[in-house]
Amino acid sequence: MIGLDGRPAVKNLLEILSEWLVFRRDTVRRRLNYRLEKVLKRLHILEGLLVAFLNIDEVIEIIRNEDEPKPALMSRFGLTETQAEAILELKLRHLAKLEEMKIRGEQSELEKERDQLQGILASERKMNNLLKKELQADAQAYGDDRRSPLQEREEAKAMSEHDMLPSEPVTIVLSQMGWVRSAKGHDIDAPGLNYKAGDSFKAAVKGKSNQPVVFVDSTGRSYAIDPITLPSARGQGEPLTGKLTLPPGATVDHMLMESDDQKLLMASDAGYGFVCTFKRSGGA
Repeated sequence: MIGLDGRPAVKNLLEILSEWLVFRRDTVRRRLNYRLEKVLKRLHILEGLLVAFLNIDEVIEIIRNEDEPKPALMSRFGLTETQAEAILELKLRHLAKLEEMKIRGEQSELEKERDQLQGILASERKMNNLLKKELQADAQAYGDDRRSPLQEREEAKAMSEHDMLPSEPVTIVLSQMGWVRSAKGHDIDAPGLNYKAGDSFKAAVKGKSNQPVVFVDSTGRSYAIDPITLPSARGQGEPLTGKLTLPPGATVDHMLMESDDQKLLMASDAGYGFVCTFKRSGGA
């Protein structure tokens, strides 16, 4: 959009509303100044008409007898050129019908309006109250129900490449010699896959391609790996030792793939155990 500086730019909602309020305030201020100028001019003329009323006979005589009545009126009654012209623009029959109460009544109303306008223009608080009142009146007269809901935005989170991965069914296969691979789908005959000479099937676990697979070794430690980093099941896989650093003599005994809030019972050969979620077990 084009801002107050006249230059196009991309702005957020707060910037747009802030600039609009500056524009609105300036517009209202110019409108009030324009009206104040009109009121002051009218008051000035009313002062001259009041002088004419209080000296009506002499004013009429000057108008009838003087070749140049305007300077004569200005000189005789101390009128300005604007006041003298306003008197001369009235027809004599209208001039004779001038009523003091009517002049003073209009004068009183305009003086009140003048004071009110000057008060608003001189006070930031009064200006803000006027803006608020006018906006509420416009909303009442022209507003309609909101067509889209306003919802509090959740805190932004940085997305990793892992978050963009599709969720596809996969089967992770582990061999007796610690070789691992990933196969697409859940209808895999894991024991029937091709293994290295002297090697064979040990374990398989089913999950999603965007879920980590957790390997639990014989010492009770767990290790999480993204399935996308594992080799395809079309080959014989790769040794886990190339991806994990196991303690000396430790072997991988189990694999897990669950949702983050899935509860697991973890137990040791000494009879101790505890319940945890898959996420806290090392899956995330």
